[in-house]
Amino acid sequence: MVFAVKATHWVTSTGTPACEVHPGVFVDGAARVFSTVEGMTGTDADKLVDVVALGSADEAEVFVVEDEAVEVAIDWICVLAAGDRGAMQRIEQRSRCRWPLPPGSVTDAVPTFDRRLRQRDTRVTEFEVRASHHISGGGEFVCEVYPHVFVAQRGGVLSRYAGMAMQQPGDFVTELPAGTQQWFRVRGLKGAASWVSTVADIGNAFWLENHGARSSVFPPLVGPMGPACPARRRLPR
Repeated sequence: MVFAVKATHWVTSTGTPACEVHPGVFVDGAARVFSTVEGMTGTDADKLVDVVALGSADEAEVFVVEDEAVEVAIDWICVLAAGDRGAMQRIEQRSRCRWPLPPGSVTDAVPTFDRRLRQRDTRVTEFEVRASHHISGGGEFVCEVYPHVFVAQRGGVLSRYAGMAMQQPGDFVTELPAGTQQWFRVRGLKGAASWVSTVADIGNAFWLENHGARSSVFPPLVGPMGPACPARRRLPR
C-alpha cells in the first residue's frame, strides 16, 4: 500500500513539503506529524512550525505518507475535532513507550489549547491523492490511505472490514497497475478516522497474538514494540 499525496505547504525552516490533512494538522515529507494550532507543542525548539501555503503557480511535490504517520495524524484529528479521550491516551502511550516516533512528531499527552478552538476553525482542507485502486465493476477511483481503508473519488470512505465488503466474494477493489498517475482531491482525513482507528486496533491485536502476548492492553499498543522487535505485520488479505 502506497499513500501518495501532493504537498499543500512548505515548512519554511527546512523546505520540506507538507500536506494539511485536517485544519491545523500536517504530515510532511520527513515523516513528521505536527500541528500549527496555537497552544500545542510544536517541533522547532518548542515553537509552532511555520508553514507557507503553495501558490497556484507552484509545483506541488509528491511524497508518501507511512502507516504510522497516518495513525498519529488521525489521533490528533480526533483530539482536535472531538476531544477524543482514547486518542489522547494513545498519544500519551506513544510518548512513553520504548519506540520513537518520527523525529519532530507532536507528543503532547493532553493538549493545552482552548477547547473552543475546535469550533472556530471551519475550514475544509483539500489535497490531492494518487489513486491506488478502483472499485471492482464500478470504476470509481479510490486511494488506500491505511491498510484496508480507502477514500473514494466521490467522497466516501470504504473498508474491507465493512459488513457488505466482507460478505461479498472476492475483493471489492482492484489494484491499479504500477505507475498509474490518476489523481483526485479529497476533503481531509476526518471522514476516515473511525475506520483507521478500528483497523489499527485489529492490527495491534494481531501483532500481540503473533508475538506470544497472553492478553491485550487498553488502549491497544500502537506500532512496533521497541527497536529489537520487527515492524508490525500487515493484516492478511
